[in-house]
Amino acid sequence: MSGRHDFTRLLRAEWTKFRTVLGWVITMVLAAAAVVLLGLFSASGSHASCGAGPVEIDCPEPPLGPEGQAVSDKFFFVHQPLQGDGSITVRVTSMTGQIRLPDLTPGVRRVAPGVVPWAKAGVIVKDGMRQGSAYAALMVTGRHGVRMQHNYTHDVAGRPGGVSKKDPRWLRLTRSGDTLTGDESADGRRWSTVGTVRLAGLSDTVEIGLFATSPCDLLVKQGDFGGSIGQCRFTEATADFDQVSLQGRTSGDAWRQDDVGVTEAPDGAPHHPGRFERSGGTFTVTGVGDIAPHVEGESIESTLTGVLAGLVVVVVVAVLFVTAEYRRGLIRTTLLASPRRGRALAAKAVVIAAVTFVTGLAARLRGGPGRHAHPARQRQLHPAGEPAHRGSGWWSASRRCSRPPPSSPSLSARCSGAAPRRSPPPSR
Repeated sequence: MSGRHDFTRLLRAEWTKFRTVLGWVITMVLAAAAVVLLGLFSASGSHASCGAGPVEIDCPEPPLGPEGQAVSDKFFFVHQPLQGDGSITVRVTSMTGQIRLPDLTPGVRRVAPGVVPWAKAGVIVKDGMRQGSAYAALMVTGRHGVRMQHNYTHDVAGRPGGVSKKDPRWLRLTRSGDTLTGDESADGRRWSTVGTVRLAGLSDTVEIGLFATSPCDLLVKQGDFGGSIGQCRFTEATADFDQVSLQGRTSGDAWRQDDVGVTEAPDGAPHHPGRFERSGGTFTVTGVGDIAPHVEGESIESTLTGVLAGLVVVVVVAVLFVTAEYRRGLIRTTLLASPRRGRALAAKAVVIAAVTFVTGLAARLRGGPGRHAHPARQRQLHPAGEPAHRGSGWWSASRRCSRPPPSSPSLSARCSGAAPRRSPPPSR
C-alpha cells in the first residue's frame, strides 16, 4: 500500500512539473492545432466531377440503402415483374469488356479490351426500381469468381475462376417469401448453394432478371508528399446469357430494360449508357457503374494527415520532459524523493502518455469528419465549353488519397485533393 501511495505522489509531482513549464503546455496545444488544421486543409480539398457543361452545380446526394447507408446503385437491368415465389436460371457463357485509356493523339479514342476485377454480371431480384432498394444478386465477376451479394454491403464467395464458352457458369436465384437462395453449377445438373439471405419486408411483387455493371478502372500512384494519386477511367462489361428460364408468375417473354442510375448529360442524353441485345435465346447485356457502398468523398483518414506533424512535436516535448532534469542537474532532487530510478521514469512516462492522449482526443473531437462538408455537398465541376457526349469520353480523378484502395466490391478510393476532371470529348 505504501508503494502505491508513493507512486501516486510521484505522478502528482511529475504532473506539477509538466504544467508549470509553460513552453511544454503551449507546444502540446500547438500539436493539437497542427492535427486539426492540417486535417481540415486536406479534407477541404476533396472534390468530385460529375458531368459536362458550362455551369457548376451541387452533385446529387447518393441514394440510401435499406440499412440507411449511402450506396452506389447503377447497372443495366433486363427484367420482368415476379409476383410471389419464383426463380430465374441462366447460363453465363462469356464476360468481356473495355477500358477507356487516355488519348495519345487528341481526338483519337484509345480503348483497350478487358474487364476490371469487380465487373459484375448475373441474376438479381430487386424490390422495385428505386435506387437503393433492397436486392439480392448472384453473379460472376471479373476476377473474384462467383459471388452472392445483397443490400450493398453483404458478400458471400462462391466458386473461384472466370467464365468462358468452354467453361460457362450456371446461376440460379430462387425466391421463397422473404428468403432468397443462390445456387451455381458447372453443367446445369449438379448444383451447389452459394448463399441464402433474408430480405425483411420484401414486397409481394419484385423485379427479377439479368444485369451487368462495371466500376471504373482505378489506377493509384504514389504521391510526392505521402498518400497517393488516383485516376478513375471509364469501363463497361458485357455478358452473354443463354438457357434463360423463369419460374413463377411473371410476364412470360415480355422483357423490359432499364439503365438504373444512368448519368444524364446537360441535354438529357444518357452518358455512357448500357444496352441490351437479343438473338434467339441469347441475351447480351452491357452495363456501366456499380452496386456497392458509396465511398466517394471524405473519409476518416483524410482528416488525419496532420497526425505525423503533431506526433513529431509530441516526441520533442516528451524527450524534453524526461531529460530536462538530467541536463539541469535536478534529477538528484527527484532521486532523493524517490530513490528507485525505474519508478521515477515510469511516472514520467505515465504523465506524458496521459497528456498525449488528452491532446490527441481533443484534436480528434475538434477536427473529426462530422465537422467537414458532407460528401453530397461536393461540387459538380463542368469544364466550360465542353459539349456533352453520349457513350464516349473518359473520366479521370487526380486526388490525394490517404491510402491505396482496399480490395472490396466497391473498388473505390477514399481520396481528397484536386478536383477530378473529364478529358475533352474524343471523336467517334
